[in-house]
Amino acid sequence: MAVNTTTTSHAPQSSAWYEVPVKLWHWLTDPGEAIREPEHRRRARLLAALLVLLIPLGTFGALILPLFDPAYEPLEDPFFYTAAVGMVVLIVAYMLSRRARYQIGAVLALLTISVTTLVSVAVFPQGVNSLLIYLVMDILLASLLLPLYGTVILTIINLAAAAALPFFVPGMTSADVSNPLMFVAMTSILIIVSANIRQQDLIQIEQQSRELAEAVQQARMANQLKDQFLATMSHELRTPLNAIIGFAEVMQMGLAGEIPPQAARAVDRIHYNSERLLRLIDDILDISKIEAGRVELVRRPFDLETFMANIENTIRRQAEAKNLTLTVSVDSNLPREIVGDKQRLEQIVLNLASNAVKFTEQGSVTISTRRSGEDEWEIVVEDTGIGIPPHAQEIIFEKFRQVDGTSRRAYGGTGLGLAITRELAMLMDGNVRVKSKPGEGSTFTVTLPLLTPEKEGRW
Repeated sequence: MAVNTTTTSHAPQSSAWYEVPVKLWHWLTDPGEAIREPEHRRRARLLAALLVLLIPLGTFGALILPLFDPAYEPLEDPFFYTAAVGMVVLIVAYMLSRRARYQIGAVLALLTISVTTLVSVAVFPQGVNSLLIYLVMDILLASLLLPLYGTVILTIINLAAAAALPFFVPGMTSADVSNPLMFVAMTSILIIVSANIRQQDLIQIEQQSRELAEAVQQARMANQLKDQFLATMSHELRTPLNAIIGFAEVMQMGLAGEIPPQAARAVDRIHYNSERLLRLIDDILDISKIEAGRVELVRRPFDLETFMANIENTIRRQAEAKNLTLTVSVDSNLPREIVGDKQRLEQIVLNLASNAVKFTEQGSVTISTRRSGEDEWEIVVEDTGIGIPPHAQEIIFEKFRQVDGTSRRAYGGTGLGLAITRELAMLMDGNVRVKSKPGEGSTFTVTLPLLTPEKEGRW
């Protein structure tokens, strides 16, 4: 029976006081779902934020605050009417800022600022030098809220309206507006040039983003094709290989008749290399499944001593062929039964033990288990082999990596065994570490969570 995982639910914690205004701000400024492109969403959010601040401040400053002056007559002040209409237009612009037509709202807001500024100059001509500066702010906002052509059009409208003020405001001359108008014009040119550069950069970034998205999509498709290819080749290669191995075993057992000694040696080599090729295919398929996230662990209770005895029977033949001493031990502090994926755990231990035998010419190989804590246990594989240099003790866990080319030629292999071992250990919520010294041997330690039927309570 596979392990069932239970999840403990926690009661949601109450939001801190400072999260309330943050959530309110997002609720007021976040654009609607109809606005999808990132640049348009940024502009719509900026417009909404501007109006959320400008509407209450403008209402208070232009409509409410003057009413506290007893001598003020709002119905006789043309600026009061202008400000009132402007606030209504800004509210409409805010409503549009949350929709796909947010650019119309941006144009309304910017024109409202322009008109309010120009009316203020007409009402208070003596403040022309400072009031026209607000046109610069209006053009700057346009560069952030509108495309480049919109900024240019608004700039031309503002400059033309400001230049026409002397013709409509009594007592105002062209000399009164020439200096501030020149400042507005020069500043506007700088803003437009900067907006053009920024727009070109955004176009380049968007193009690179599209190319990156296409490359990612192509990589995913290539990965899917690779998986399909490996799955197909697995079947196509395994079928003839299993037939070759089967017939070779029939010939080795003499069931097909007696064969000469020289032919028997050839059959042995065929059988050995066929099994080796089958193991290489299995390694490639395993690493492909792990990368694709298609490896599922089946945790069941198993007897630890029997498990280690099977490991010993599998490895002993390889060790005896090289006259190596093989020692297998089980820590008495460990429970008799452990819960885990026995097949994948066996794959981990056999990978490490086979490497230990392969890279050890004389001496011993030791496979042991031990308890490392209340909730952890370890599998330790030690050898007296050639060892691993310090600089290579991390890269050996990478796919297709061995210590160097000499090692590859002398000992063979694809360099997938340790990569698979580490990935499987991580899937089991464990890890693998190595301690080694060239010429003295290596020690590989697999640390895993200690799961027992009593702890799991499901068997």
